[in-house]
Amino acid sequence: LDQLAPDEARILRTLAEHGPQPVVHVEVRGRLGTRTGRRTLARNQGRLGPDAGCRYPERVEVYLDNLERLGLVRPATEEAADDDAYEILSVQPSVVEALRDAREQGGRGRVVRASVGLTALGGDFVEVCVGG
Repeated sequence: LDQLAPDEARILRTLAEHGPQPVVHVEVRGRLGTRTGRRTLARNQGRLGPDAGCRYPERVEVYLDNLERLGLVRPATEEAADDDAYEILSVQPSVVEALRDAREQGGRGRVVRASVGLTALGGDFVEVCVGG
């Protein structure tokens, strides 16, 4: 429990109550003839922080990294069921800014749909420690 921030507990409770949540990542590919590798400019962009009532919603990416390290959440490449949610996420300021950064770096930005949800351990943890 000492390794959890209060906002992380809020995220866990939200995932327990509402199931896996949609997120998007912004990837960039280098121009032909230059870097052909793919890099991620922004990860786990979504509404999870505000929807969970996080005090510091801009830190959700860090929170999710910690929760994944603890084995409580899992990133998934499968999309959540709500297509409209992804349309909304694609125009979030952080996503638009990452796409602009990709263009400025001479690459092509791409929005990748994903989701984040609880692991079995995460579900048990919420039930026992956070209250679900």
